[in-house]
Amino acid sequence: MEILQGIRDDNQHAEIKDYLLAFPILKNTPVQSYLHSSDIYRRCRKKGFTIRKPVDCLISAVALENNAILFHNDSDFEKIAKVTDLRLYK
Repeated sequence: MEILQGIRDDNQHAEIKDYLLAFPILKNTPVQSYLHSSDIYRRCRKKGFTIRKPVDCLISAVALENNAILFHNDSDFEKIAKVTDLRLYK
């Protein structure tokens, strides 16, 4: 969503959407993932890290639950990786 919502050109939007749909869709268990997300947020706060967008904790929880490597461009994920086993693509 975050990638696609900012694309203004319709052709570019369609091209990038098709590209993104080639990636696997990760499954989550809503209640468990939300609880896991809140735990991630709290762990970060205890270490002095403020996560600006709580949805980043949810994305991280789903990645962790699926043993996925997260490709990102957001400093919040770097903070989350410091307090969890989140694997980041470098």
